[in-house]
Amino acid sequence: MKHTKKMGAVCIISALMMSNVLPVSAYEKEETIYAKLDAEGNEITTIASEHLKSDQEKKIEDKSSLTDIFNVNGEETFTQKGESLVWDNKGKDIYYQGKTNQQLPISMHITYQLNGKEKTIDQMMHQKGKVDIRIRYENHETKTINGTQMPVPFVVTAITMLPTSKNSAVNVTNGKVISNGSNYIAAAIAAPGLDQVFSSTDINLNEITISYETDSFELYSIYAVATPSLLAEGDLNIFDQMDDGFSMMDVFVSSYDQIKKGGAALREGTNELNGKYQLFHNGISQMDTKSQDLMQGVNTLNDGTQTLSTNLDQLDRGIQDVNANSEALRLGATQILNTSIQSCNGQLSPLLAQLHQIDAHVPMEITVDNYQQVFGTILNDYAAMPQVAPFVDQIKQAQATIDSLHQYEQGVMRYTDGVKQISENSNKLSHGAKELSKGSEELKQGCLKLLAGTKELTIQSSRIQGATAQLSQGWEELYEGMVAFDQEGIQKLHHLIQGSLKTDMEHMKDLKTISEDYQTFTGLKEGVKGSTKFIMIVESRKQ
Repeated sequence: MKHTKKMGAVCIISALMMSNVLPVSAYEKEETIYAKLDAEGNEITTIASEHLKSDQEKKIEDKSSLTDIFNVNGEETFTQKGESLVWDNKGKDIYYQGKTNQQLPISMHITYQLNGKEKTIDQMMHQKGKVDIRIRYENHETKTINGTQMPVPFVVTAITMLPTSKNSAVNVTNGKVISNGSNYIAAAIAAPGLDQVFSSTDINLNEITISYETDSFELYSIYAVATPSLLAEGDLNIFDQMDDGFSMMDVFVSSYDQIKKGGAALREGTNELNGKYQLFHNGISQMDTKSQDLMQGVNTLNDGTQTLSTNLDQLDRGIQDVNANSEALRLGATQILNTSIQSCNGQLSPLLAQLHQIDAHVPMEITVDNYQQVFGTILNDYAAMPQVAPFVDQIKQAQATIDSLHQYEQGVMRYTDGVKQISENSNKLSHGAKELSKGSEELKQGCLKLLAGTKELTIQSSRIQGATAQLSQGWEELYEGMVAFDQEGIQKLHHLIQGSLKTDMEHMKDLKTISEDYQTFTGLKEGVKGSTKFIMIVESRKQ
């Protein structure tokens, strides 16, 4: 009964392991190596079980280094010469066993601790406390591929069962523990030697530790199954996917470099915008100051015309003085209007050029004769365009300002014409004085509108100035973040992927090749497909 349970457990473990899928050939050879170990992992006896699968009735020519070979499942006989075997299989599969003295490619070194202190099995028997069973694997099998010596990639699965009646708090590294109610089943995986292949790993691939609390220690059988099957056949496309990923990372780095260059150009543009708008805002502030000075002059002028109307005895002297300054006043009014129009042209020329390309009827320059038509067209037909929308309020303010200045210029022209007429025809002095008073009042009202417009324009310009400064600062910070992200994130990731990760992937491909090439432990005839696995058994001790 005890032997039956043990062989059943071995079969379960064997079924859990991956097997290489072999193509159809004359015959195939499946090999299972059974090794009995002592409590410390030393080999006691090793036997091999061979299965020759044939689809033909002709004799099977086999190769094996085993001794004491015998057929375990039939009456088929064989002849042997050295390591060459010829089986008279008669169309049947052959199952045979034999012994071997070869060192296993994987060895196990087992140590035991009770309550944190290393002890022998005899010292621990029937003791109570915390048990740690450490199994360290050593890989003795290496192959040279592409000029580099690498280990054969054995995957080792270890399983033991602990009764729940005596044991608790079971844990295992690199594995999992499950319970069926009667027993804890602890399973763990190792891949000895692979830590020397890959650049970094957070898992100790060379050993496992089984830990638990026991009421009375006994050594339960430990089964370890080793197979060189590193990857399943369906996993091979991961190599192609990783190669694509390496190429995509190069594209990503190149693309982000272009984005970073664009960010640098935009940063320079926002800084330039902030500087240029500062100059524009200074001009608007000066215009506001000059408008206040102008308003004071207009008030003085208006008071003078009123006094002039009531003091006819001083008419001649006053008219001559006014007439002498009329031309300067006309030029000043015209200069203010032209300056305002030139300022608008300077600010809106890029926008006018874009609109002129869309609509040839939109002139590229604003004049005193066309500004009403130009502003009306922009506000009525193009205000919703993305490049126009940010300037709508500015355009409205500019239109109001030019209207006021235009009215002011017209008032000055009428006023100076009146002064000239009075100077030339003194008998019309009374009529001219009344016209002058009327024109002066209109000028005053126009200047009041101008003053209000320049004041509002100054307020709005201050807000825009603040926004451009924030935009410039924001882009500066954003660009610094882009540079930091590139240096601390993208470049390091690129170095990792193109460096150690890519190297590890190439090693993985080499390991896959080595895994496929390792098909036998005891011998394989050339041209025959084979597979092998190792089952190592540490027998229980309960006495």
